[in-house]
Amino acid sequence: MNIFHNSKCKTIFLSLLFLFFISSVLSAQGRTKWLAVGTLHNWYSEFGSEIEEGLFTSQQYGLRWPANHPFMDMQAAKALWIGVENFTDADQFGGNTFLHKVVHVGPRVNGANEFFPVKFKMYGKFEQPQVYVDGNLSFELSQEIDELNPNQPYDKLIYDEVNTMIGATVKRRIYQFSQQYHDNYIIHDVTIVNTGNVDDDPEIELPNTTLENLYLYYQYRWAISRNTRYVIGNATGWGINTMLDVRGDGLGGQYGTDNEDLKANYAWHGKYPPFTAYDNIGGPIWTPTTVGGLLTATDTVGRLGSAQFCGVVTLHADQDPDDPVNDDSQPSTTGGYIGSDKPYTSKNDPFNPVKMSEEYSLMSKGHQERHAYVVEPAGKFTEPTGDPALGSPGGFSNVNGYGPYTLAPGDSIRIVWAEGAKGLSWEKCVSIGRDYKNGVIDAKTKNEFVMTGRDSLFETFRRAMQIIIPDKVLLLLKIHYLRPSSMLMERVIGSN
Repeated sequence: MNIFHNSKCKTIFLSLLFLFFISSVLSAQGRTKWLAVGTLHNWYSEFGSEIEEGLFTSQQYGLRWPANHPFMDMQAAKALWIGVENFTDADQFGGNTFLHKVVHVGPRVNGANEFFPVKFKMYGKFEQPQVYVDGNLSFELSQEIDELNPNQPYDKLIYDEVNTMIGATVKRRIYQFSQQYHDNYIIHDVTIVNTGNVDDDPEIELPNTTLENLYLYYQYRWAISRNTRYVIGNATGWGINTMLDVRGDGLGGQYGTDNEDLKANYAWHGKYPPFTAYDNIGGPIWTPTTVGGLLTATDTVGRLGSAQFCGVVTLHADQDPDDPVNDDSQPSTTGGYIGSDKPYTSKNDPFNPVKMSEEYSLMSKGHQERHAYVVEPAGKFTEPTGDPALGSPGGFSNVNGYGPYTLAPGDSIRIVWAEGAKGLSWEKCVSIGRDYKNGVIDAKTKNEFVMTGRDSLFETFRRAMQIIIPDKVLLLLKIHYLRPSSMLMERVIGSN
């Protein structure tokens, strides 16, 4: 008998099939949690980084600002690679020796059998408020609190602990504030410990292994923003037009000296040459498309849908395991010029010696030329003529590499960084976009307004910098008493 002759049976079967698919997807990326107490929302995986299409709902998923408006996602993928030299695997992985050993989570591989989650908890200062939409309890973002800690100085904290197959344990504390001047950045406080534990059980498999010349290597693929993907062009959804820039890499003499005291990578919505209807900087919406349900047909005033700037700033990096004073030379590898669709961004293999040596070369490459100035050598970002894709099919990602560090058994190093977003207010996006569409201002003037978002992002980074000092101790502000200026009313040491 064909069960599909019965429509009820068919519905049940398809529902079970869908649930099986979703379960498989989620298990591939592990458990996830959201930080969403401020105007910036993002999700985090227990595997230690957030891969491309981590939840298979959209290629642009996460890093939402301003998050009180829908479809403001700017994150396409992240990656965390950890590489060492002259490493011998534990017996359970074959016991082979490699000149370079690299373990990966992201941008496309999910970290399974390389990263082993052991703890993943959400701590809250307050009970999670219940949000109702049209009288129904909303479960859009899972922010379930595992443990209350009313004494913690941040509103929410995710603690994530992951062992890796090289015996390096990653302990990251990710936290966020709701105070209005500090609600658009999220802090990542990451400690790498040479525990010798290569899997998820308590046994120490490599108690005597020193991790030589270790690099911690982050990749960020940004695509700004989901709101205008089908207005400006589908390829903007994977960041083909993303402009990437760097500060504090020591190359400022080539590009100017503004804000070089920041150790920052950042991005914005750049020129997309196939789009010719009008200047697309800021993502003006003149004729909305309802494809994907991202816009309504009435959104026609010219609103700027992609005027955000997003990025990361390094706040602290240990000198070495014996010296927790901040190392101003870190990150030692930077650049916005790593191809997002190059072979090394997929099918990463911790047993492939050739590919791992290529990856380690990227991780230890040093400071590379800034993507934005390869695209626009004169730095005329308000009158763009270059193609941010530079002939590539997928655009580029920004990177930060910290190292090299040598960790004896039991040694650790600590890196602290923040991700943030800022730009024109919603009201300004509407009024400036309307003026541009109606011919009140020209494209250059519109773009000058958009580029002020960069200064706002730098201000955000400086506010994040206020919560640390240059030594090992991370100082956290009593954030609800902090003024928007650099004046600090009081500091307390975080306990979690």
